[in-house]
Parts: sequence; structure tokens; C-alpha cells
Amino acid sequence: MEAAKVNLFICSHREFFPIREIPTIKILLSAASEDKWDELSCVTFKNPMTALMLSIFGGLIGVDRIYIGDYFWGIVKTITCGGLIIWSVIDIFLIMGATKRNNYNTLFTILNS
Repeated sequence: MEAAKVNLFICSHREFFPIREIPTIKILLSAASEDKWDELSCVTFKNPMTALMLSIFGGLIGVDRIYIGDYFWGIVKTITCGGLIIWSVIDIFLIMGATKRNNYNTLFTILNS
């Protein structure tokens, strides 16, 4: 992929991925074929700040986990009422990192397909 496209992607999506993975993402994008650009343009990555807000206001019913694509854990969190509230409180601190990791996994899957 062209260097300009790689830099554009990195600049516009930096907050959606773990900071330590940015160099790896840059390498993966540089090695990717041009047709991956169209595929990446159609992907909507989950916003970590939105996940945090959902965790604060809807964490007891698992809305945050469902939003980031962890459907199983979202349902378990709903059934257990946020893990008897304890899991909901812990997720307030961890959900942004989980969102970024899920976004990275999505990007990695697209680039390696």
C-alpha cells in the first residue's frame, strides 16, 4: 500500500488501536495490497470513548461488551447483573483497552485474509 495511504490511515485511526501496536500496524499496512484499502475504508472501528461511556452507564447489563463485539461476555454480564456489580466497576477501567485490542484484531484479520 502507498505510504501516503498508510500515513492517512494511521493519523485518522490512531486512537482506535493500542499505542504499542502502531508500528506493527504501519508495517502490516505497508505490506498489504492496494485492494485492502477499499476493504479498510468500509470498516467502522469501535470508539474506545463510546465503550467507556457505555460501560459507565450500561455496564450492569453488558451493553459495553456487546458494543465491542464480545457478545458472549456481554450476555454473561447481563445475566449476572454485571458480575454482582464488581465486574462492571472493573470494566470501567479495562473497557477502553479491550476495545482497542478488538479493533486491532479486526484490522489484523482483514489484512491477513
